[in-house]
Amino acid sequence: MGSHVEWPLIDPGVLSHLQLLYPTPLQLEAAFDDEGDCEALVACGFPAIVDEMKMDVVAQLMLWKWDNERPLKRLRLCVAADQLFRLATGDNLTRAGPPPSSKGGLKGGLKAGLKGGLKGS
Repeated sequence: MGSHVEWPLIDPGVLSHLQLLYPTPLQLEAAFDDEGDCEALVACGFPAIVDEMKMDVVAQLMLWKWDNERPLKRLRLCVAADQLFRLATGDNLTRAGPPPSSKGGLKGGLKAGLKGGLKGS
């Protein structure tokens, strides 16, 4: 990928749980848009969290998101370009084409099919 984004510097216990839910920083960033979403995410993931710690985690996550806005945007563009413009492999192309004939290659297979269809009618 063209960009690298570090995980946020938050409480190690909270971070390890978030890393289980969101395998990459890009997925974590996509999980919330604003402070309200971030607070809901933290409250849902940690229902017994103390309000003071919850607000600290939310503030740290929002600062991380704002500080990494440009690298995250570049990373999203790299992921999209990689997925949208990926070429099919040789195996996929082979499977997508017509089935090979028993003799005479593609032309022989078509001729045999036509002859067989005419004989049956």
